[in-house]
Amino acid sequence: MSVEEQERKLITLVEEYRDRECSQLLDQANNTRHEMIRTAYRDARQHLHQAVERERVRAISHIRSAEAELHTKRRAVEQREAESFLKQGWQLLEQALMKQWSDNEGRLGWLERCGEETLKRLPKGHWIVEHPDDCTPQELTHFSDLVTRGSADTTIDMQVAPAIKAGLVISSSNARLDMSLQGLLKDTKSVEARMLALLNTGEEQ
Repeated sequence: MSVEEQERKLITLVEEYRDRECSQLLDQANNTRHEMIRTAYRDARQHLHQAVERERVRAISHIRSAEAELHTKRRAVEQREAESFLKQGWQLLEQALMKQWSDNEGRLGWLERCGEETLKRLPKGHWIVEHPDDCTPQELTHFSDLVTRGSADTTIDMQVAPAIKAGLVISSSNARLDMSLQGLLKDTKSVEARMLALLNTGEEQ
């Protein structure tokens, strides 16, 4: 084999080796590139997921804060409305009771209810009946006749009490029944609870 042929074979071997090495290097580079891209995509997805999750948590927190603030404001409005309603309710209730007391038929009904409750709640004996100064003798006699018919062993002492605007206060030696205007409105919590129940019923309708 001549020298030229040997040189060509060596050149061919070198070129083939070079091509194999280049091909392997290119494959390794491509594999590395693909792995880097996959890693970058995975990291990007993870970062995006974390960012979305943070925003979701922040949004939920803002929504809850807004709901809590709205609830607080709504409660404040409802509280102011209830206070205004109760203030007007007390005035209207007192006016209605005074109107009933000023009406002859309404006053007789009030006195009769006083008599019924007195017979139920007070023991027989001596009763002191405090009344406003605008009660007529006929009205007092009506009340007296009502209770003495139901409790023949009871005596009654009628006394004027200018502080009483309407109704009666009946007391015995160890018990007291206040059915005056002041007494009926004394249990503020119970009265206001009924007013608010009436308000809620009206809103539902």
